[in-house]
Amino acid sequence: MKYLWLAFIILAGLTGCASPPENTLPFNYNQEAFQSALAGGFPVVLEIAAEWCGKCIEQQPIMEELKKRFPEVVFFLADFDREKELVASYGVRGVPYFIFFDASGQEFTRVAGFQEKQTLEMLIRQMLYRNYTLNSSVSTFEGLERPQVRVNEGEVLIETVALENLSIWGEGVEVLIGNLTLQILNVTPDLFGIRDFETLNVTPGTPIRIVAALPRNYTRYEPLNLEIRIGIWDEACCGNYRDVLLWANLTAEAAAVR
Repeated sequence: MKYLWLAFIILAGLTGCASPPENTLPFNYNQEAFQSALAGGFPVVLEIAAEWCGKCIEQQPIMEELKKRFPEVVFFLADFDREKELVASYGVRGVPYFIFFDASGQEFTRVAGFQEKQTLEMLIRQMLYRNYTLNSSVSTFEGLERPQVRVNEGEVLIETVALENLSIWGEGVEVLIGNLTLQILNVTPDLFGIRDFETLNVTPGTPIRIVAALPRNYTRYEPLNLEIRIGIWDEACCGNYRDVLLWANLTAEAAAVR
């Protein structure tokens, strides 16, 4: 449903615009659509340009590539000469000019002048994937070591060590943020997808690594409080099932990188 709304926002910005002739810019900025994208939880890249600007025209093939590379980002192209109120509100003095907004609607960063694809892609990735610092973590089960947790480009990496003989139940592995359950990508030793096993037997000293997918709008969770649940059998195959809880608290770095 969210992506249907994204399509609506983009179409709203394009309504009434015919295909631009060669050497003109495909302006699609619309104030209502722009504000809706910011309020709707979408990351946004706002580019301000002018038709008399050769570098602005040169920039467009790069922007088209980035639109395909990052379909979850809403791209707006505003006319420097027509959108005077917008230009004044952001203090824009030259073109091309780029302003980045994260999924919480807050300004992330801005850059001026022609930009290479690598530079813009790096800034978009920084906007989508925040760096987090682990504040604390706890294991409520003496059979598992206190977990180490990292967030790396949309993935949560949880690492712990078995302190006794355990059998992990695949369907019992969960990573949660509040009432949001993350998708489990795989479980150590990187040979098993979560659906590929019922139980995984481990011995003392065995590293256990869980990888979960973090939604790209996770920047709105501050701090990031994770609960990691692991289903454990007391004995291989036929023991009593226990729901083991690991917990971690992480803090996101500041939004702006100006």
